[in-house]
Amino acid sequence: MRLLFLMLLLPVGLQAQFVIPEPVVGTGIYAFSDTVYMSPVGDDGNPGTVDAPVQSFAVALQKIPFGTAGVNNGENYGLIRLLPGTYVTSTGFQQNENQWKQGSTYKNVSVEGIGQVIIQGALSAPASNHALRLVGNHFFVKNLALRRTLGIGLLINRSVDNPDAPGPSHVLVENVTTDSTGSHGFLIQNTDYVLVRNCHVLNTSRINFSELPQSACTAWPSGLKFHFSRFIRVENSEVAYTRGEGLNFHNCQYVEAVGNRLHDNPTNLYNDNSAKLIIHRNYLYQTPGASEFGLVCPQQIGTPLLAGMGILMGNEGSCLTANYGPVFQFCSAVQCSILGFGAYSFPTIDSVFIYNNIIQNCGRAIAFWEGSVNINNPNCIKNVFVVHNTCIGLTGDSLDNNGAQIHLFFPSYNFIQNSYGQLLNVRFYGNIFSFDQADYPTYKSLQTAFNVIGVFDYSFDYNLWCKQPANPGPNDLLRPDLPGSFNIDSLQRITPCLDDQGVLVQAVPAFADWINRDYYGTLRPLFMHNVGALEPDCSTAVGQLPDRTPTLTLFPNPGTTHLTVTATSGALLRLLDARGLICAEIIANGTAQSLPVANLPAGVYWLTLQHEDGTQCTAWVKMP
Repeated sequence: MRLLFLMLLLPVGLQAQFVIPEPVVGTGIYAFSDTVYMSPVGDDGNPGTVDAPVQSFAVALQKIPFGTAGVNNGENYGLIRLLPGTYVTSTGFQQNENQWKQGSTYKNVSVEGIGQVIIQGALSAPASNHALRLVGNHFFVKNLALRRTLGIGLLINRSVDNPDAPGPSHVLVENVTTDSTGSHGFLIQNTDYVLVRNCHVLNTSRINFSELPQSACTAWPSGLKFHFSRFIRVENSEVAYTRGEGLNFHNCQYVEAVGNRLHDNPTNLYNDNSAKLIIHRNYLYQTPGASEFGLVCPQQIGTPLLAGMGILMGNEGSCLTANYGPVFQFCSAVQCSILGFGAYSFPTIDSVFIYNNIIQNCGRAIAFWEGSVNINNPNCIKNVFVVHNTCIGLTGDSLDNNGAQIHLFFPSYNFIQNSYGQLLNVRFYGNIFSFDQADYPTYKSLQTAFNVIGVFDYSFDYNLWCKQPANPGPNDLLRPDLPGSFNIDSLQRITPCLDDQGVLVQAVPAFADWINRDYYGTLRPLFMHNVGALEPDCSTAVGQLPDRTPTLTLFPNPGTTHLTVTATSGALLRLLDARGLICAEIIANGTAQSLPVANLPAGVYWLTLQHEDGTQCTAWVKMP
């Protein structure tokens, strides 16, 4: 459980806080009662043990029983484990509502890959449904690759008309990759208490893109999308090469996105009418020369365009249908009552904290817009704090200069309803905004489009600009010699201590006590912080910034009486048996260490490494 102290700033500080707990899975009353094993070469006539696995997901699912009425509220929790291999499927793996609920009893199922596990459709015939769908509570999805499906890669939801109706809760998704899907990579709907970490979401709505590049659009998807969900944490994950938004929070509340790599999406991170968000220590970028990933459709390639967007805050939502098509928004939580559907609600954008992010080579770094123009009552974006971010560089066609690093778009006014969009208490503090002015001479630092009636309360202070905006803050500085670009994926190049001229370094008063570390986790000074996402730290030699990639080697494998393990210092090493029980555990010290296994029975084991910053790697071990 993480308690995150946040400051809801008025002219001076008013401190607020909210809690994002981790999901509870596989422990206590949620412990697994049954485990069923699958294998690509299994037999559905087998009992489903590790030595005699079944082959199909439907049979594995059937072997896990429902709960017992009157016992533990009728709940049962089971685990399906997939042994190594490629599972070719024409329909994907589906758990529907009738396979979760039977009267007053329930079947909640976790799915885990052991070793390298791929679930995919054929190259010539992608799976016709979602690659994997689950609907229960208190479950996890781990160690899978989901590929080549016409539907969604990973779908977690229940089919409800009213999005306020109870859905899944307490879900962990870890080490899951989706690639080459027809719709969203992940779609998690109506789900509370979700942790997604160490995942990769690639080529959303790009079926077989690497082998057979498409020539037409098939959908407007998101890579990793949360819809009507709460208490969400996304960490150390990658979302790339989608047709729409990369990481998307749509009508959600209580969210943290930290340490993610979001790149080469038309919009890398989208907040769509979601409230209480913490967005920090993420790297968002577009790759120069890969403008096809900043375009929505392949047939647009060749059209002059500044590629992609870093972060977008947008008012978009619905009271029209259960499918949530955009219709109108309010300045407070929306209350909807539609013919044929029950009343439901969703929030507007409120209390969003964006800090210590690096946004590189995006057509627009940060944008705000009001969404649908059919507004029934005043809609607004309020209490958004954009603090200590580094926004450098542009990519795209140099002929297209119609853009700005900060874009505010609220031009519409509804004369019939006498309503309008507005920005309330939006603050930009201690950021760096820079681009190549020679290549993009008409590109702006700030671009606005406002109606003449709405309230637009936004301000700047202590920012560094390469090109001055129309209304700089009282302590903003103009530095035309700010660097306009850097080599992509070379973050050490923009560490301030490596900047001989010091143009990236500017000490400014601390904005709030909850910004106590920079992008790399370096402690910031107590009273004065450097602008941007990085603090000067010259104690590390040039080109030798901390390597956060975990390493793990072991021998012999298969094992005998002991395993010799070498792993990144400080990492937690655990040896798990086929049931998931911990057989041995040590803290790695960076040297060769012995892991005693002499008394373990023959079988297959899973060696996991948990690095102290959350990154992981794993190895499959066989004991003779």
